[in-house]
Amino acid sequence: MLLKGVNSELSFFNYPSYAGALSTRVFGQNLKVLAKVDSTQDAVMRMGSLPAEGYTCVADIQTSGKGRGGNQWESPLGCLMFSFRCMIRNPARLGTMQHLVSLALARTANDVAKVRIKWPNDIYSSAAYGNGKEMKKVAGIIINSTSISNQEFLATVGVGVNVENDHPTTCLRSIALGDPQIVTRELVLANFFNHFEPMFYDFLENGFCMFLEEYRSLWLHSGQRLQLEEEGSPEVTVVDLAPDTGFLLAKQDTGEKHELQPDGRSLDLFQGLIRVKR
Repeated sequence: MLLKGVNSELSFFNYPSYAGALSTRVFGQNLKVLAKVDSTQDAVMRMGSLPAEGYTCVADIQTSGKGRGGNQWESPLGCLMFSFRCMIRNPARLGTMQHLVSLALARTANDVAKVRIKWPNDIYSSAAYGNGKEMKKVAGIIINSTSISNQEFLATVGVGVNVENDHPTTCLRSIALGDPQIVTRELVLANFFNHFEPMFYDFLENGFCMFLEEYRSLWLHSGQRLQLEEEGSPEVTVVDLAPDTGFLLAKQDTGEKHELQPDGRSLDLFQGLIRVKR
């Protein structure tokens, strides 16, 4: 199998391993590999609207990895850091795009380990789920979008996955259920795109509803009690995810309902708080 386009600097990335595992038509086929970059997200976005759908940039090391809400993602060697382009031709899909990527990434990780989804855009090891121990983050997602027309948006999706690096939390290789030596950046990247591509085109056509049951089965929040951090705000119980918007649906004990937006809020999973990001 030959990649349609590969550009690279001197890098540790293993092309034959990646190409042999990739089975997509579009996503991940046009690949740019960098040994070092400020962030793959910035590298793709600096190119404006030039890169076509599926264009992907991956790096060995990031010096200023981007996280949600202005946070930084630590990016040591062994971490899989990549960004890719999507064309979204239905603005109604923008709100749930990050949840689709989260689900595709959870599917990929669950091929080799056990993980769950933390709303709105993180993946956590589920080894400690339900036994009172602290779960550890293994992956995160960020999406930036720009309007091309009234109905078209160019999305740049950034993903960071701890694949072979235990620092700063844990990694897929450490929590692998089988042979950890087969858990590599190249195979995780290829398998992510193998999962994501058919999901994405189904999502554009039919929306997130068709994935909602699977998403519910993997997220951490059904029935979770949360305290809204704003002064005087009540405790609420998480009920569901809104399939059209990606909002967190919750209700008070009185029955009053709340829709909590991901933008501008941070969910502290372990303290049961929904914080306003400042």
